[in-house]
Amino acid sequence: MLYTILHSSVTVFACIIAVVVLRARVTRTQFLGAVCVVVGLLATAIPSPVPARRNFLLGAVTSALGSLFLAASYPLAELTFRLARSPPAEEAAAFYGSLVNVALYSAWTALYTAPRWQVLGTDEVC
Repeated sequence: MLYTILHSSVTVFACIIAVVVLRARVTRTQFLGAVCVVVGLLATAIPSPVPARRNFLLGAVTSALGSLFLAASYPLAELTFRLARSPPAEEAAAFYGSLVNVALYSAWTALYTAPRWQVLGTDEVC
């Protein structure tokens, strides 16, 4: 539930980053609409407790950071296209963006998850 709420904040973060980085014009109505999405999801979660097996604050902060990074990808991609002398084809942009994600995910898996597989994977399941 907490992840859903924080993930919905991507809209607000993207608006703020677009205004700061791209100097985009976001009307009050547009920004209010983005805030209403987050508040609406938050309101549906109020009666539901958010159980945390370990560190709730760490989970909340990392979820918020994940939402912030996801939100930043939209305006930063637009900035990249604006700054390019000749923007790449849509297929090339999708390929290179995916390639970066695969490289980062693979590096995380190889450097963090694989060495801790026994503790993070099998010990939690068994």
